Amino acid sequence: MKRLSILIVLLFISIAAFSQNLNFQKSFKDAVEKANKSGKLIFIEIDAPPHPHPFPFTTALDKPEVTSYYNNTFINYKAIVTDTAAIAPLKDYNIGTTFPCYLFVDNKLSLVYRETWNSSKTERYLNMAEKALAAVKSGRTISNYQEKYKAGNTGKEFLKDYITLREELGLYDNAKLIDQYVDQLTVKSFDDYQEVLFILKAGPYVYGKAYTFGHTNKKITDSIYKYEPLDVRVAINDRMADNTQKEAIKTHNLNMAMQAANMVRATWSRDYRKGSRAYTSRMLSYYLGIKDTTTYYQQATFFYDAYYMNISADSAKKRQQEMLDQMKKKAEARLVAKPLNTPAADTLHKRIRVYQSISEPSSVVASTLNNAAYQFYTLGTRNPNYLAKAMLWSRRSLELSENEAYYDTLAHILYRLGFYDEAQVTQNKAVEMAKKNNTDPVSLGRYKEELTKMKQRKL
Repeated sequence: MKRLSILIVLLFISIAAFSQNLNFQKSFKDAVEKANKSGKLIFIEIDAPPHPHPFPFTTALDKPEVTSYYNNTFINYKAIVTDTAAIAPLKDYNIGTTFPCYLFVDNKLSLVYRETWNSSKTERYLNMAEKALAAVKSGRTISNYQEKYKAGNTGKEFLKDYITLREELGLYDNAKLIDQYVDQLTVKSFDDYQEVLFILKAGPYVYGKAYTFGHTNKKITDSIYKYEPLDVRVAINDRMADNTQKEAIKTHNLNMAMQAANMVRATWSRDYRKGSRAYTSRMLSYYLGIKDTTTYYQQATFFYDAYYMNISADSAKKRQQEMLDQMKKKAEARLVAKPLNTPAADTLHKRIRVYQSISEPSSVVASTLNNAAYQFYTLGTRNPNYLAKAMLWSRRSLELSENEAYYDTLAHILYRLGFYDEAQVTQNKAVEMAKKNNTDPVSLGRYKEELTKMKQRKL
């Protein structure tokens, strides 16, 4: 009956609609103001920059029955993930790396519902809307739980349901909540496989209270790391490391940061070099997070030279292909457990087709070196030794994989080093390559604007 009523409403709305486009607000601030006035949810669409796709697709968001319903039911907002200003207010929603990403947020700015991936099926977007509205009606929302939590509701069952809801919505920073939960358990609780699994999946601080109690029964933890699906085991380690590192940065706790990095290194027990690389990478992120640029420059210089500068082009491509093969294997393994003709199965099929479509993958090594070089630049160093090092990394990234963004990085470093003419030539290459590759207008416009500044010596 509920479904029928929505379809009837949709019929009248679509007949009366004058436009087939979603009415997106100019800014998230505007969306919030309208949501506060109307009491409506905010629907947020987050897209990757426009780029050539390996196979054509359409989105049902453009269909009249969907746009009419969304325009009448929600306040809509859209952002491109590379638009820093537009994305900044959304950082707490754990946007992730899969796009499009769809979020429904209430007027208290708490996440209500989320999904990812595009679909050509109208039903998909109507179901999304239904689920978001049903969550609000049921009271099972983050904002509702937050109010109860702040009011002193910290019972065991409440905390378990609260953590579970947050995980369902892709919010994994639950270390403090799981510590409170563990406080209310008995010693016997840690002999229960599902209880221990729940604790670890919540992402406790490494060597913190919940982590320590969760590891008291070695037989159970060994079983979890042996029999749980690979993506579950990886998620457990990532959540623990990420939550510990965030808290370490927040509190400037070096020891805590080292504990997180050590845990990550231990996951590479069979490959010391990769473990060492993972450890140092985590520590570099920590030094960046606390703005200790002196230590960052020193350690980063050694890190990128030692682990990335001595890799040949063939080895770099091989490493990238191995990574893509692993991603495909994980997706295929997860697909086995999914029923056919479901949104989850469709999503995994799309991922597999994307992996299969990449015949000559760009180098992860090139991307890493480019990002490192640009990081040195954006941190503002004027030290010629550090800038020269960044220039070498940038040149190497271009040797491994030509890319307009890499030319842009090199041009900026050359300009700061005082090689103005060479900087202009290099930035012009970025512009021309962006035109050739049909790069999104925002990026192309930025490359042109930076080139003009270089010519005017106003960068």
